[in-house]
Amino acid sequence: MLTIVSSMGKADVTLYYPSGDQDSFWNFVKESTFFEAELSEIKAEGERLSGVPIPELTYSLFSIYSHTGSRLEYESVYFERRRMLNTFVFLSLIEPECEGHIALLGDILWSICNEYTWCLPAHLGATNIEETIDLFSAETGFALSEISVLLGDRLAPLLQSRIKEEVYKRLFIPYLTYGPHPWETATHNWAAVCAGSIGSAALLMLEDPEVLTDILKRVQVSMNCYLEGFGDDGACLE
Repeated sequence: MLTIVSSMGKADVTLYYPSGDQDSFWNFVKESTFFEAELSEIKAEGERLSGVPIPELTYSLFSIYSHTGSRLEYESVYFERRRMLNTFVFLSLIEPECEGHIALLGDILWSICNEYTWCLPAHLGATNIEETIDLFSAETGFALSEISVLLGDRLAPLLQSRIKEEVYKRLFIPYLTYGPHPWETATHNWAAVCAGSIGSAALLMLEDPEVLTDILKRVQVSMNCYLEGFGDDGACLE
């Protein structure tokens, strides 16, 4: 596999657009009546979110699950932060002339990079938190990797560097150092989401073909385990 990986082209922004042209794609989206409802929703959400501070993931929120078993309090704030992230990414792509979108995106990117963990409390034990990868930490790392590629030099160099540092620390190191993780051989969606997100982030972020090969080999094993979970009805249990 190392030979194949070494010969692969770099995963870049051209993979995300039918013509490989980012500007043409978003101009088409803005001019097409087909996307009117979606654009209106995104812009309305941007107006709502731009007037509120980024909600904090406090220790009090984090500790609620261990005390009561309730997931709602922490997760509602966690996912509101991801909603802010997605909204300002789309607005930055749709309206690149508006520097305010990039400024707000930079703040939420920085704030997510500062989170104690990208995992949910319900998926963590009391120790070795830095070794754990769950569905949402993997998705967060993949999302930040995509954002770095899609926005490119429109993101400040410090933000680009910070994203790479955090994705490496929170995904690649625990994946390669502390595994195998329980979900790697799961026959349900955890294998697909966790391994798939890590593999995708690696394709976007890593330049060392040997490290990338090590990751993709393990991702392939997890994907095969995931597919084994599908029954004759074409579905897996989760």
